[in-house]
Amino acid sequence: MATKVNLSPDGRYVLVTHTGALLFADMISARSRSLPLYEHCDRTLVDLRSTNLSQISVLELDDLGKTFPQEVTGCRRIAIVSGLKTGNIFYSHLVNLLRVSGLETEMFEDIRVATEWLLNEQ
Repeated sequence: MATKVNLSPDGRYVLVTHTGALLFADMISARSRSLPLYEHCDRTLVDLRSTNLSQISVLELDDLGKTFPQEVTGCRRIAIVSGLKTGNIFYSHLVNLLRVSGLETEMFEDIRVATEWLLNEQ
């Protein structure tokens, strides 16, 4: 498992890329490492296309969705790229949790479309 957290090449968003099996501790670590990057931007693209989420429980997902907006106050918009059909229950649940917490959040199958949405000023 590898988790990369850095600014996008243009510096307009935080790019989080997970590959392999993902654990709750990995998500918490990525969140902590991302905090200083929000001094430069207010958006996040989370690339989960090569991620195995079978080790994440619903309770852990709930915790992440509830605490992320409280701990990462500099983020206002999140694009999640799953590479799966948008009907996937796990991803839909995560998007709904983040929306309820007040973050503009959408799920995408295509990274190009996700980036366009993320950078679009509404």
